[in-house]
Amino acid sequence: MSGAERRGSRRLAALPLDPPETLGAAGAASQGGHDLLAVEEPLELRVHGRPWLVTLRTPGDDLDLVAGLLRCEGVIGRWSEVEAAEIVAVEGSAGASARCEIELDEAALDRWARRRMEREFAMVGGCGVCGKARLEDLEAQRPRPLASRRSARARRLDPELVRRLPAVMRQRQELFEQTGGLHAAALFGYDGELLLLREDVGRHNAVDKVVGAALRGGFDGATPRIGGRVAGGERSDDHVLHDLLLVVSGRAGFELVHKALCSEVDALIAVGAASTLAVELAERCGLGLYWFVRDEGGKRLPPRSPD
Repeated sequence: MSGAERRGSRRLAALPLDPPETLGAAGAASQGGHDLLAVEEPLELRVHGRPWLVTLRTPGDDLDLVAGLLRCEGVIGRWSEVEAAEIVAVEGSAGASARCEIELDEAALDRWARRRMEREFAMVGGCGVCGKARLEDLEAQRPRPLASRRSARARRLDPELVRRLPAVMRQRQELFEQTGGLHAAALFGYDGELLLLREDVGRHNAVDKVVGAALRGGFDGATPRIGGRVAGGERSDDHVLHDLLLVVSGRAGFELVHKALCSEVDALIAVGAASTLAVELAERCGLGLYWFVRDEGGKRLPPRSPD
């Protein structure tokens, strides 16, 4: 990425609260010890000086959030299409907030302008994700379909591996351990290695953050699997999330399946429930989808036979 890139001050993601009252089983209230709350603050995104959107997020990893959101909205395929991104702290009457000023290359800016018009049209129309026409629209938005052999592999994951991944993720959720109030999203290899994890008060933001971190070339641990060498040769920036599994701490709703498809992971594994539209979209697009995944088991879409 060329141009200016600055993280800005990284704010605390958990802040202490004066001792709250604790409600007892018998209905009595008592004064407890200090509590830690997950921080939630607004982040405004502007593209070439034009307002785009405002999201409520947990401060920290903001450029990862921006990168993942741009990827999942179909604006960029690689981080090099972002010419500059700067996080600026903003103090106002509503409290602490931040703004991200984004500069895109010409092709990405054109895609952003089209997506911005579509988003505004959907808002005026009332329902942005209703009906089969919208499902087909979102399906067409993906850069490329999930190849049948990748889909077949992703739907035949070892059940022992599937059950283990949420537990591995849970052990790394440091902010959730402190607050009990943050969602997590993590990227794993097929060998069960945890490569990246991000937490946020919003489950969609957690996914955007971990996708953006991969897009920007970050990784956790000693093995640079993301953006580096993979089985069969070099992984290009466009396919940086191929052969990876996305695990989320919440449910698998339509929007998370959509984000998984746009990021081009092979499978989405959710601790919580799936929705009807999520299952329909995953089935249409060949995504491996697992839900209600616990130590004792889970559910999945039936495997497909490779072509």
